[in-house]
Parts: sequence; structure tokens; C-alpha cells
Amino acid sequence: MAIIIGFIMSLVGFAYLAYGKKTVDVLFIVFGLLLMIYPYFTQNLVTSVIIGMLLVIVPFVLKSVR
Repeated sequence: MAIIIGFIMSLVGFAYLAYGKKTVDVLFIVFGLLLMIYPYFTQNLVTSVIIGMLLVIVPFVLKSVR
């Protein structure tokens, strides 16, 4: 199950990266790369889901604060 979550988060990261490159938004590029890389370093399913959800939400929060 952790592999599936990692794959889904990597796909979301790829979408963030593509969006960031298209709009030249460094925030989405960085978080897209983080979303693609972090599944290699997490072993636990709960940890993977929590970190993934945080990495998905944080760019929107930071963008609204800007």
C-alpha cells in the first residue's frame, strides 16, 4: 500500500513540477520535486500519507499568504 501512495504522490509531484515550469513558479517546482523524492525515504504508510498531504497543501497556503 505504501508503494501505491508513493506512486500517487509522485504523480501529484510531477503535476506540480509541470505546472511550476509552465507558470515559472519556483514554489510549485520545489514542492513538486519534494513530492517526487520523499517516498524513497519513508517506510511507514501513515508517515507517508501525512508528509504527502502536508507537501500537497503547503504550496497553496504559502501562495495565499504571499
